[in-house]
Parts: sequence; C-alpha cells; structure tokens
Amino acid sequence: MEYTNKEKGLYDFDLSDPNAVDVLSSAGLDIFSVKLDILRQKSDKLISDHLEGVAFLEGYASSLSFVSYVSDPSSPFYEEALKFSKYRSDVWIYAISLLDDFNSGKKVLPSDITISDFDGMPKWEDYKNG
Repeated sequence: MEYTNKEKGLYDFDLSDPNAVDVLSSAGLDIFSVKLDILRQKSDKLISDHLEGVAFLEGYASSLSFVSYVSDPSSPFYEEALKFSKYRSDVWIYAISLLDDFNSGKKVLPSDITISDFDGMPKWEDYKNG
C-alpha cells in the first residue's frame, strides 16, 4: 500500500505495513508512541462499548442514565446504580493500568487490541451480586 495522500490521518496508517512505518518514521514520529496512542483510542472505544452493553442489558438506555440514579437515594434503582458506578470506575482503572503496563514495558505492546485483551477486567456480575 502506498501512502502519498497528504491528508491521510495518522490513525489511518496500517502499522503492520512496513511502508507505513517508514513513512511515519521519516516524519520523525516515534512508532511505539503512535502504536500506544492508537491502542489507547481503541481501548477507550472497547471499554465504552462494553459499559454501554452492560447498562443496556440491565434495562438502561445508557451507562450515563444508569449511573445517574446515584443522585437520588430514594430511587428504587439507587443501590444498583451505586454498584454500577463503582464497577464503571474499576473497569476504567483496570483499562488505564493495562495501557500503563504497555507503556512501561511490563507487558508487550500488541499490534491490535480487542475486548479479550481485557480478560482480567472486573466482572459486572461480581458487583451486581456482591
């Protein structure tokens, strides 16, 4: 694949393609940092989608609507919302620590990231039933 379009965005490059890596390197970009940033963006989307899915399966329109019930202690959804709020925070803490492990070299930076890479992520069932 040839990269000549000056309007091509940084994240449109296929970093498994040596030509793309050469183009980015010749532009003075640190490939590790670019890969980490791409993984960070993908992981943000994966985690957001996961949390939205949990909220939807519990009968809420979104994770925001789910967690909004923590502001109303008289709501019948208050306790569940407290659990989800804690869960949501812990999931984000886990995801950020995983990316920190990639950045520090504790874990090998993968070429791509999927939700299965977050297999150590807290489980909603533990919070819901706990």
